[in-house]
Amino acid sequence: MSESNPDLEPWRTFFKTFKVDASFGESVQPTSADTLDRFESEAGVRLPEGYRGYLQVFGPGCLLVGSGSKIGEMFIRAPYCADPSYELMKSIERNRQFREDPPRHLNEQTRRIVEFAWNGLGDTFGWDPEEVTDAAGPEFAVYAWYRLEGVVKVADTFRGFMKFVLDLDLRREHSMNQVYNPDAEEADLNSPRLNKKRVFQP
Repeated sequence: MSESNPDLEPWRTFFKTFKVDASFGESVQPTSADTLDRFESEAGVRLPEGYRGYLQVFGPGCLLVGSGSKIGEMFIRAPYCADPSYELMKSIERNRQFREDPPRHLNEQTRRIVEFAWNGLGDTFGWDPEEVTDAAGPEFAVYAWYRLEGVVKVADTFRGFMKFVLDLDLRREHSMNQVYNPDAEEADLNSPRLNKKRVFQP
């Protein structure tokens, strides 16, 4: 499922909390560390440490959280993905276009956000490469880009973003109020308030 790297054990444990739905004929395709290194070199960006760990276990795909009428989707991109809709380089190319021809309706921060995820409502999520929250990781602040509004901070780390993904009530509240409330325990993916009904579609 993933490379034999002990640093990935927390993400392997997290993966086991999901049921894998391979009904579309796709299998889990983790992204290798070498592929991630090559992308960083070619794209000229640093990937968040948590995002790198996640991709080396999950690879690209959709996280389905909840059940019935209360379900939330989150599609996660990866570098060099065979499916164009999941290709992370699209975000890098978009940012380059924004630098060359800045859209007047987007502020500077919005133009530099590296989008790595989107939901089923047309909202996207990305990290701000200039807002470093952990230089050693590195980790970067993650923002939601609500299309009819603007960018609003979601978490300080990719792991915090994953906690956000699993908390459907928080996601709904965040999209409605568009206010960031810091979470001192944002790295805790075992919080009892997180939805336990989880499916991963590679």
